[in-house]
Amino acid sequence: MKKFLILSVMLVAFFSCSDDESETNLDPIIGVWKIEKFVEEDIDGTIIDGTNECTTQSTLIFKSDNTSSVQLFGGPDQDGNCASDPVAKSTWTNEGNNKYEILEEGETSSEIFTINFEEDNTKFTIGNTTWRKQ
Repeated sequence: MKKFLILSVMLVAFFSCSDDESETNLDPIIGVWKIEKFVEEDIDGTIIDGTNECTTQSTLIFKSDNTSSVQLFGGPDQDGNCASDPVAKSTWTNEGNNKYEILEEGETSSEIFTINFEEDNTKFTIGNTTWRKQ
């Protein structure tokens, strides 16, 4: 009985460590992201904060199977409604050194983005858009 108890404790400890390690080894990009800040540049070069109740509904999802999707929202229109673009699907690859290759579904060439994570991997900015992990 004592051997069985020791073996059980060892197995529980082993599987507990394995789960913890797999969680810490996940790529920081994996998860659901929402727009936190969106800045636009006007024709005359004026910087405009485009963050509003519509743009912050935009969602970027990176899955551990290297697929991703994005749904962008704009507006509001004159009636206060938000408009959304169709969901765009893609695949992603971590190229190392904070470089991610994204190939949008239906496209033949990919784009490479440098993503510098901030605030314990819960925030990143690409171009004029800051994303926050949900």
